[in-house]
Amino acid sequence: MRCLPFDTGVGEPGPEDRPTAAAARWFTAPLGGLPAAAARRHGRTRVLADAGLVGVGTRSFLLDVGPPLDADQAAYVRGHLPDLLERLDGTPQASDRRALARLIDPGDPADLGRRDDVFALGVPEHPCRHRAATTQP
Repeated sequence: MRCLPFDTGVGEPGPEDRPTAAAARWFTAPLGGLPAAAARRHGRTRVLADAGLVGVGTRSFLLDVGPPLDADQAAYVRGHLPDLLERLDGTPQASDRRALARLIDPGDPADLGRRDDVFALGVPEHPCRHRAATTQP
C-alpha cells in the first residue's frame, strides 16, 4: 500500500521506496544460505497448486482513499507505517527510520494526522479457492 507523497518534507524523498526495496532484499537473501534452496520463479498460486491445493486462484481488491483522510482513515494508515519501520530494522537508513517515526508520532508536528496529502492506495491480492461451477438438475 502506498500512502505518502514522494516528498513528505521529513527526511529524504521516497520514504516508502527504500523500505520496500529492503523487504525484497530480506526476502530473497535467506534463499542463498539454505541448503538445496531454489528460487521460485512464479506466483503464489502456482506454489499452492504444487503443494496439492485444488482450484487455487486470487482475488484483488482496490483500496483507493484520497486525501484528506478522516481520523479513522489516518489511524489505518498510521497502523500500516510501523511495518515500513520493521522493514528498515537493521538497515543503514537510520534517517528513514527517524522520518517514518516522526510521521506516526501524534505528538510530532510532522504527524500524518495533521497532513492533508496522505492517502491510501493499494491492490492487495489474496489467494482463494475458486468454487467449481454447479449444474442445475
